[in-house]
Amino acid sequence: MKKTLHIFFILLLLSFSIQNPKTIATYKRSIKNAPENGIIYLRNNGTFLTQFFGGCDGTLETQGKWKINKDTITFTEIETRMMNDPWKKTNRDCKYLMKKQTLTAFSIVDNKVVLDSNEIYKKVKNK
Repeated sequence: MKKTLHIFFILLLLSFSIQNPKTIATYKRSIKNAPENGIIYLRNNGTFLTQFFGGCDGTLETQGKWKINKDTITFTEIETRMMNDPWKKTNRDCKYLMKKQTLTAFSIVDNKVVLDSNEIYKKVKNK
């Protein structure tokens, strides 16, 4: 009986941790002379959530999977929604250059890396 109860408790804890992934890194948007209106949460199960706060439009959120390759983090399987609307899949990926405690969005144009100075995020401490 004790063994069965112990196994049940372990399975319950495992189920809870899978359903509620822990945030392992948080980044806030950082643009000179502009409010911090965006946050990226990287979770320990390989998923991410972003939130962008805008005036009367409310909150725009994206979610999907993340993976790191050397100094690049790539977001894939991206879904997006406005406010609490249903999630909608997109057909794009996002790439960020990781340098020190900063993520910078980039694209490749004519075989050259082009950084996006409007999409810079600085790492903040998790609670």
